[in-house]
Amino acid sequence: MFTSLFFIVVGALDIVRYALWIGFPLATVILLYARFGKSPPDYAFSNFLWRMSVGFLAIIGGLLLVGVVATGSDRYFAYLVFQMLFVAGPALIACLVSAFLRPRKA
Repeated sequence: MFTSLFFIVVGALDIVRYALWIGFPLATVILLYARFGKSPPDYAFSNFLWRMSVGFLAIIGGLLLVGVVATGSDRYFAYLVFQMLFVAGPALIACLVSAFLRPRKA
């Protein structure tokens, strides 16, 4: 059951891999601009991007953590964890940076 769930999540992420690689780093750039720019974008949009980044980080980070724990009992999960790291890696790094860039109301 858990193995099939992991396969479904990794497969879904693999389909949208390039969107993840472009979308979340772009969201990080927008959040950087919202934090340090002279005329920041709309607060609601920035807040939406921040919540999306933190949510993705929590869900995929949690699945990676569970996958690492499962690797201790079943070595087959190592392949799935490495595949998920490859697919979601750049997006996870961008989301980690975004987590510290919560937008402020103007």
